[in-house]
Amino acid sequence: SKTNQVTSRERMLEKLEIIQIDDVDTSALKLRFPPTQRSGDYPVTVKDVSKSYGDHAVFKDANMSIARGEKVCFVGRNGEGKSTMIKAILGEIDVEGTCSLGHN
Repeated sequence: SKTNQVTSRERMLEKLEIIQIDDVDTSALKLRFPPTQRSGDYPVTVKDVSKSYGDHAVFKDANMSIARGEKVCFVGRNGEGKSTMIKAILGEIDVEGTCSLGHN
């Protein structure tokens, strides 16, 4: 019955150890990155890139240049190729066309 379930839960909760958490996080994350080479004017270029899975063309003849310092956001519905484009730029998947990612 519900009453038995409730009392069983109450007993189980009483047995749990209560952990106290500080209100203020005093730990500091300190990251140090080594100096890098200055990137070229266009560190990411995509030329005539196409990708399809069977008969489904995710994108066809896509062209894009991302300039140094530019911020980019891929926006779209599910299945429209956002992750596929990123994987293509990183060279994780094979595509038709040219994706170049580099410094100069």
